[in-house]
Amino acid sequence: MRIQTSTGIMCATAALLVGGASVLSAEEKCDEFRGVMQYKLGPATIQTPSGPGETYTWLGPTYVRVGAEEKLVTVTDFSDAGGPEPEATSIAGWVVERGVRMKFDFGNGDTLTFEIVTGAFEDSMDKVVYSKYYGVMEVIDGTGKYKGAYGVVLQIGPYVVWFTSPDLPPEGRYNGELIGRVCTGGQAAAALKNSAAMKAHTFGRLKAR
Repeated sequence: MRIQTSTGIMCATAALLVGGASVLSAEEKCDEFRGVMQYKLGPATIQTPSGPGETYTWLGPTYVRVGAEEKLVTVTDFSDAGGPEPEATSIAGWVVERGVRMKFDFGNGDTLTFEIVTGAFEDSMDKVVYSKYYGVMEVIDGTGKYKGAYGVVLQIGPYVVWFTSPDLPPEGRYNGELIGRVCTGGQAAAALKNSAAMKAHTFGRLKAR
């Protein structure tokens, strides 16, 4: 999740759903991806094209289970590290965001980078806001054992943001749930087909909520 107080609560990020991914080849391996994000609003360091930079955003521990492996992972906002700028549009009292990128570091050179395909949260300047974040994330890069990985993960959870003073940034808490599926191996065409199928299934589950 990110935040820009000039347009209300522009929280982005963010990282979901057990999709209907089928095994498409003998080499392909798909694992359930589940996690919990326990975030606070505060100052943070993000990666930019010129190096680390300071910002004000959501940060905190993220616990992830991929298959049978459980990890406390480091999540870094890579939205400003080059590439297309994230987008945010206000629609009927909600902010719809796209393009926020987050790198999940599992250690030992194993990482997964996700991009928010679509995320939504309430746009409000009320003194206290209690609402829910909905987001669909797609794997766009991986290293180590996740090199060539693909998949779709749903991020959903309640958050509360409050303003203690008009001269100070807001404070906030967010408890996000991650539910999805990540695959490695298989052919490129199969990966694209599988990812599209998981995305459609994830959007359906998100809409149902």
